[in-house]
Amino acid sequence: MLAAVVALLPSAQAAPGRTADFRRDIQPIFEQNCYKCHGPQERRAGLRLTSRKDAFSPTDSNTLVINPGHSSRSTLIQRVTATDPEKRMPKKGEPLA
Repeated sequence: MLAAVVALLPSAQAAPGRTADFRRDIQPIFEQNCYKCHGPQERRAGLRLTSRKDAFSPTDSNTLVINPGHSSRSTLIQRVTATDPEKRMPKKGEPLA
């Protein structure tokens, strides 16, 4: 799953020779794991992940959670890979694979 999220970043690809598509590759991961807090009904911290435009928009603190071309600097990647349960997303449930 994490590989598909990383593939959202312009410098990465979902599979060799195939560019990631938000609706096909990323949105299903967000729907399953993130929409409870960052979906159509909820926008915690000003982050909504229901569309590519929303995912790339600044949060309430004017932060971009996806840093195109620099996945290691992307807050989204840092949060889903965090080992500290207080920082890791999603907060409830298993860590993303």
